Amino acid sequence: MKRNIIIFLFTFILTLVTGLKAQEDTINLNVYILGYVSSNVKFTPMSKPAEKTMKSYYNNYFTVKGMNYIDYSAEGYWTTDSHVSVDRLYDDNVRDVAINVIVYQNTKNSTSIYKDANFTPQDAPVVDIINYAHSKGMRVFLKVMVNSKDGAPRTTFTPSNTDTWFASYKSIMTQYARMARTNNIEMFSVGCELKTLSGNSYLSKWTDIISAINNIYSTGDLIYCANWDEYDDVPFWNQLDYIGIDAYFPLESSADPTYTQISNAWRSYSGTYGTHNWVDEVDTFRASQGKEVIFTEIGYRSADYAAKEPWKEGTEINLNLQVRCYEAAMKVWEPFSWFKGLYLWDWSTRLIGIVGDNHHFEYDHIGWTHETYYENQGCTNVARSMDQAHAGNYSLQMDYHLVWNDPHYASGMAYWDLGEENLRGQTISAWFYCPTGSAGTAANKNGVTIFCKDSSWGW
Repeated sequence: MKRNIIIFLFTFILTLVTGLKAQEDTINLNVYILGYVSSNVKFTPMSKPAEKTMKSYYNNYFTVKGMNYIDYSAEGYWTTDSHVSVDRLYDDNVRDVAINVIVYQNTKNSTSIYKDANFTPQDAPVVDIINYAHSKGMRVFLKVMVNSKDGAPRTTFTPSNTDTWFASYKSIMTQYARMARTNNIEMFSVGCELKTLSGNSYLSKWTDIISAINNIYSTGDLIYCANWDEYDDVPFWNQLDYIGIDAYFPLESSADPTYTQISNAWRSYSGTYGTHNWVDEVDTFRASQGKEVIFTEIGYRSADYAAKEPWKEGTEINLNLQVRCYEAAMKVWEPFSWFKGLYLWDWSTRLIGIVGDNHHFEYDHIGWTHETYYENQGCTNVARSMDQAHAGNYSLQMDYHLVWNDPHYASGMAYWDLGEENLRGQTISAWFYCPTGSAGTAANKNGVTIFCKDSSWGW
């Protein structure tokens, strides 16, 4: 679909040699930079390690090709954006989606668990997104997690009365077990990262809860999502179908480790948390239980030190380290037949792309290197062309990848407001002229920004 647009240059650098940070590829803009381009500038499309991570590995190696899908509002699952976001998951070869539901308690010592009116997804939106995922042929994992309003990690909960707490927890979990049964959920989690409450002292409580869930939900698999430092202390794996691990294992402590360093650290970690061969330890333990393993969560922030303690925030943006962490994890675990796959953490219902500097430090896969297939660039397929060349010069042609109708780009990198016009998946073309030599040199990169308005707006 071809649109007439007006081009306005403003203060956004489109780097012609190294490219932009990746943006979502829901709209393609064929940009033609017309005029003389310095002959000593080499325009080479960058490599695509991300495609290997999300596409090739998910296509070939794992049975479970999953993503944790999450929303922290009452109705967020029940939106057009949510459906479009699931479409994007499917396009990235994700075939297993973990629908996360957050319920709450007030403090780490509380004994009552409840659905928050504002922050727990309502049942109807959850069912809606379950059905939508199923309609695309995706397998659904329903995953209920308890958060504390005081910010205490769920791994540290110490209820003042454990009997009362487990009774409340059982009531909540059996409600969601009914939802799982009614909607033909393929897998259901009986719990997540409740490290201080999952040991031998509470085995009878978990046996009671699992039995109650089994009496309701018997059409799919049961799993528990143990924290990386919890799984070998959980005593009730024999009552479940899989061992689930939220695999935030500490790996390499340096700020920007290489792929080899990260890969080696899976088998030879030495640091704050002792000395470990994480691979052998998981293998030995799962063999003792006679179970297969699924990583119910694994995630790395797009920042320095992402491999050191993956659950912590970084200080400096590092998109490529995030990619190396994922590639190393997938390559390390791929050879084991008992390792069924993983669910990456995480993917939002909102196609938010890049929103301010702080967002660079998140786990979100939308708009990041390993999700978009374009490493650190919004422009791909860069090539010289005589098409639309001006006064005998050649033009520079490229595909420019933008987020469709994302208002956040008004204060960020690029902004498109196409009103009611839905151009998702379409291509629009634009041309603009550059002064002689404006592309700069390899040492002194230069570029342009475009701001597009539909011509009918009457500039």
